[in-house]
Amino acid sequence: MCEPATAMAIASVGMKYMEYTNEVADYEAKTVNNANNRSSAIRARDIQISQRQLQSEQQAGAIADKKFDNAIAAVKNSATYKTAAGEDNILGRSIDQALGQRVAEGLRNDSKLSEQGKMEIAQAKMDGMEIQARLEGRLAQIVDPRPPSVEQAVIGMATAGFMGANSVEPGTTWGQVFS
Repeated sequence: MCEPATAMAIASVGMKYMEYTNEVADYEAKTVNNANNRSSAIRARDIQISQRQLQSEQQAGAIADKKFDNAIAAVKNSATYKTAAGEDNILGRSIDQALGQRVAEGLRNDSKLSEQGKMEIAQAKMDGMEIQARLEGRLAQIVDPRPPSVEQAVIGMATAGFMGANSVEPGTTWGQVFS
């Protein structure tokens, strides 16, 4: 059986070692948690961008439908106008001008819708950049912990052992310790 000073030194070193292993476990848990947070943030960004792209595609589809409907309406209007002019026996430059105005109006509507489509695409790109910027800000806030220093742990264990051994008077017996 070892003497009390040696036992106290061993116990002090053991306690410091347990502190170090707890610090390592905390460090590893925080590192895993940070990695999970990063992955979650990236997945959230991907989902947001996908949703925005889907919304943009839906808007583009709606604009394409409007353009198609406008083209059909323009054809119907021109045909109706031609029919009406023919029934009234109206010919000449005024009919050509009126038909030209209807075609021009249809083209203006088509141009407006094309511009709306371009603006929607540009807005979707800007939204994607905003989502990416928010992700980068979120990732910047995740700070990895510093790993516990092995050197400091060894020095701490040596110091604890020395202090533990010196905390017991030389020549102290176990009987004196428990009395």
